[in-house]
Amino acid sequence: MPRCRTDDGWTRYVEGAAPDRAIDVHRWVLFPRFSAAPESAWMQRAVPHVIRGCDVRRFRCADELVLAIMHGLLVSGASSVRWPLDVVQAARHGHEVDGIEPDAFWLEVVDSASAIGAGPIVADALEMCRAELDAPVPSTAVERLAGSIVDRDLAQHWALCRRGVTIEWRIRRCRKLQRLRGERATVAGCFGPRYAAMRAKGLGSAVSDRADRVRTIVSHKRRD
Repeated sequence: MPRCRTDDGWTRYVEGAAPDRAIDVHRWVLFPRFSAAPESAWMQRAVPHVIRGCDVRRFRCADELVLAIMHGLLVSGASSVRWPLDVVQAARHGHEVDGIEPDAFWLEVVDSASAIGAGPIVADALEMCRAELDAPVPSTAVERLAGSIVDRDLAQHWALCRRGVTIEWRIRRCRKLQRLRGERATVAGCFGPRYAAMRAKGLGSAVSDRADRVRTIVSHKRRD
């Protein structure tokens, strides 16, 4: 049965999910990596959804579009290659999936990105998808996003990524979480929860997964 790993390291199993897919369950998806606060508004806007008979909730398509761009542009991984296709599909069909008019959908995109200070970053990505992949993105939405305020930390990260520099945010993220809990930021406090998650999964399995990940990265670098 497919695994469903929670944010605190525990593993759950979801009956009816595709046998070759793992579902990650998170308390948040951007915070505190790219956002100053949890995406509580995204969670509140989440809508009921059914996957093979299982009742779940999914983000609205506008929020999913912003998420795809943020994870695609600002991280290094599979999403950094896949994100334009996800954005094009969301741009074409998002309003239909959520049952709203196209203008209302793009208004939601603008509001979602602007609320976390990511408007100019999302604008840049949408303009590329519009010009290169013929995504049906209205120029008015791009203009509104480009003219909104960008978060300072996001702008810095975005500038580095455009120049091929990918930052390791794990330590910074852990320290921020500790401070938000009113704790003193320590190395042990950062790596303790991760070690507990590895033990819950099984140290052998965790080490094997990490080794496979390193081999994949090295292989890709060699090909490049």
